[in-house]
Amino acid sequence: KQSSIIHLPAPPPLTAPALKTIILSNLSFRGSCWNLRNYAVYKVVAALFVSNIISWVRIF
Repeated sequence: KQSSIIHLPAPPPLTAPALKTIILSNLSFRGSCWNLRNYAVYKVVAALFVSNIISWVRIF
């Protein structure tokens, strides 16, 4: 179980540029459909980030 928990925190370095691109796309595309789509992606990325934080907390 510990090996799987240790592998989970690896994604955060990838989530930072992903959040940056989502923020940039929200600034560039002001359409309501684009904002809704990006908000859905942001929620997924945020959920993954929170789950990674929880996995870090479990390690320590």
